[in-house]
Amino acid sequence: MLAIIEVLRNFWDIIANTNGEYNLADLSILQTVMVAGFIFAIFKLLKLVFSNADQGLKTMWKTTKKIASFNKRRMAKPVCQRCGRHLDKCSCLSNKNLSLKKRFKKYKATKKLQKLEAKAKQQR
Repeated sequence: MLAIIEVLRNFWDIIANTNGEYNLADLSILQTVMVAGFIFAIFKLLKLVFSNADQGLKTMWKTTKKIASFNKRRMAKPVCQRCGRHLDKCSCLSNKNLSLKKRFKKYKATKKLQKLEAKAKQQR
């Protein structure tokens, strides 16, 4: 029991061998087994982390891509009132050479105008 307590107390000194005090000959069998077990556990942990790192990177990339493309997907969602297609696939002459951002801006302006006209009709 005392050997375990001594290993735990001086564990990092034994692993790092900071002052060159610890040699394998100085360590007891229990201390050597504990140090070897620790090194084995660290090796297994690193192997586990790096074996799953590619999947983690793929997940992080997908999430980043979804966040970055959210605005574009939001602008493409509305349906054009003239042709009935989504704004990114709209084939109207008025939207033919416009970017998606300009199409969306135009769509929002027409919606706002329609709301104001409807409000004006209700107030009459």
